[in-house]
Amino acid sequence: MSSPTARRGPSVTDAVVPRWSVVVVVPAHDEAALLPRCLASIAVASAAVAGRALVRIFVVADACTDATGSVARTHGAGVVEVDHRNVGAARASGVAAALGASAMAPAQHTWLASTDADTVVPPDWLDHQLDLADAGFVAVAGVVRVDSFADHPIGTESAFAAHYVTEPGATHTHVHGANIGARADAYLRAGGWEALGLAEEHDLWRRLRAANDRCLATATLWVTTSGRAKGRADGGFADLLAGLVEGS
Repeated sequence: MSSPTARRGPSVTDAVVPRWSVVVVVPAHDEAALLPRCLASIAVASAAVAGRALVRIFVVADACTDATGSVARTHGAGVVEVDHRNVGAARASGVAAALGASAMAPAQHTWLASTDADTVVPPDWLDHQLDLADAGFVAVAGVVRVDSFADHPIGTESAFAAHYVTEPGATHTHVHGANIGARADAYLRAGGWEALGLAEEHDLWRRLRAANDRCLATATLWVTTSGRAKGRADGGFADLLAGLVEGS
């Protein structure tokens, strides 16, 4: 009579290794008030890809005089403290810190997602980006929705709708640091974020496209950003909103 076969317990080799490492970088200058809702939304989006990716969140506290850093730590994010006073340099520092961390996947299996501290991402934000990455795209640029126009003159919302034309599923010409992602190897080949105080996302997107034709701008990838009247960058999104009615 043969002896019963012992059941083998689970081993390390049985564990499912996620295909992707995902890094979410959030630059922040004195954003303690709005950062919690941003990080809470990223946590939900991270949970949605738990089976396919290991997600790490880095907040770059740039020249902060408030509790931005401690708020980020409370929400479980890694914190990179810098004094650049420059959003492009802050984004670059966050990526550099993340890629220098231990246990990162190879660059071709690492996805870099960028958003802003005044932005809320939907639950499928990372899942959608990884679907596109699995389809072969090395970089994606999404669109933004505005949470409120209450801080702006009457007519701003309709002016924005007329100015910011997108169609669901369609390509578009918008690029936002609040909603852009790239595979790490493509990011590195393109040269990464430059130390630009404005339009750093347009600069990176131009170089990503020049280096690889598998870049996609899609209106199906969206986030909701703050409609505050005063932003952190002169000439940035808040100023764009403010100028829509003034310039009409």
